[in-house]
Amino acid sequence: MFAYPDLVVEFQGIRSKDSRVEYHWTFIGTNTGPGGTGTRVRIQGYDDWRIGADGLIGD
Repeated sequence: MFAYPDLVVEFQGIRSKDSRVEYHWTFIGTNTGPGGTGTRVRIQGYDDWRIGADGLIGD
């Protein structure tokens, strides 16, 4: 996190598939931390969660 002090993670949406949920996000920031290059990045991705019988995120 030190490399991207202006880091923002934007929520893009949630998709449900059976007992799994995909949490979609966009990472935006500028590499201005120690030894930084000044390069701005925008990365999109998602986390894949399994939902347990209790309705909570499982392992």
